[in-house]
Amino acid sequence: MPRDDDYLRRPDPQARERWLAILEELGPARIRERLGRIDHSSDAPLSSIGDHAPYPSRSFVETWLNKKERAAALLEERRFRTMRRWTIAAGIAGSIAAITGIITAWPMVKEWWPALRAFIGSD
Repeated sequence: MPRDDDYLRRPDPQARERWLAILEELGPARIRERLGRIDHSSDAPLSSIGDHAPYPSRSFVETWLNKKERAAALLEERRFRTMRRWTIAAGIAGSIAAITGIITAWPMVKEWWPALRAFIGSD
């Protein structure tokens, strides 16, 4: 015979989908705020999240929140890696452009060097 609190451990698919929709609608910041105001055990249903019973358990909400935070951290890491690659590529391209400019300008600089030295007044 099922116990009254079985839905906390294994929610039916409809309740689970409803909870996930509510969590997505509220977003991680508001969920974190609501969890901070509630002092319950891990299996306590959170009536502040949802509009009717069965309510999601604290552990269900914390699991969802952890998944969201991990996904956000992975996305941030990917962005950082992409930015780092483009920064390195821009540095290499800039160095190549500078070296190319020096090589290209060298024949003119070599030709003007004596006149430049005479203008500056060095020996």
